[in-house]
Amino acid sequence: MVTKAKLMRDEVESAENQMNLMLANNRNRLLKTEIGITTVTMCMTACTVVAGYFGMNIANLHEDSYTTFLAVTIACTAGAAFIAVLLGLYLSTNLR
Repeated sequence: MVTKAKLMRDEVESAENQMNLMLANNRNRLLKTEIGITTVTMCMTACTVVAGYFGMNIANLHEDSYTTFLAVTIACTAGAAFIAVLLGLYLSTNLR
């Protein structure tokens, strides 16, 4: 009877350990996803800063130029996307 109780206790502990490992794995995957989303958000902040600068009511000599607006918009978006892709690749290879 004592042997059966010990065996049952060991099985319960084994199941508990396995469940804890599964929960830790899921938590790590969520953290990895959160890091990726935060990284992309930080990259897109660069576009916001530049747009904020051009959106201020100060004279910066580019208010009337459509080509400057288009060039800055494309450059900021492409730069932010490029940095986001590079950081995403770096994180996906290093956070396994």
